[in-house]
Amino acid sequence: MNRIKQIIRIIDVFYIGLLLIWVAVRFSMPQIVKVQLIITGIATILYNGYNFYIEFQKEQLLQKNKNRIIQLADLTVGEQNLRTKLKQNYNLKLTY
Repeated sequence: MNRIKQIIRIIDVFYIGLLLIWVAVRFSMPQIVKVQLIITGIATILYNGYNFYIEFQKEQLLQKNKNRIIQLADLTVGEQNLRTKLKQNYNLKLTY
């Protein structure tokens, strides 16, 4: 679902926002309409661009944290395996 939202944001930034500005500049219409279209186009680009950037940063941070959790889990499994081997080979009672 998040990927779809990101794709829509990119479309808003590179298509809708620019289209609004292009229409305002290209066609003749009342000045107030041109200004409104340009402001709406710029606002669309800024708003959706900012939200895309924030969500992208969240994804990167989440992926980084997932990788850390996996590394910690691997270390924990390795530690448990080591304790089990020590118990079996040396008949040790290890306290945790």
